[in-house]
Amino acid sequence: MLIIEDFAPEAFIFAALLKRVARRVEIAHTMAEAWEWLKRKNGFDVVVLDLALPDSTRQMSLDSIREIRGTGRKVVVLTGHVDADTEATAIACGADACFYKGNPDLASCLQARLKQP
Repeated sequence: MLIIEDFAPEAFIFAALLKRVARRVEIAHTMAEAWEWLKRKNGFDVVVLDLALPDSTRQMSLDSIREIRGTGRKVVVLTGHVDADTEATAIACGADACFYKGNPDLASCLQARLKQP
């Protein structure tokens, strides 16, 4: 699993939580760093994407979902903004799921969602 999150404390918390549901978890802090990981075909089957990154606007991150999905990987969006519009837009762009960063059951929600086809 590759986590794309620019805020290091959150990235490390998410990594610790998600190690419960993934054999391997890596962190990229920028979209450019994420693409370097993905180009190496490191066996990531899931990408967890924050929409607000230093080298990517929200729209650029949303557009990246289709590109990442095109590599055969699932994409889960994590957002700090709880609203139906963000979730609907992420799903419309091809995300498999969209979760609020503050969800205390994030790991179990992600695990349940990723088991679905």
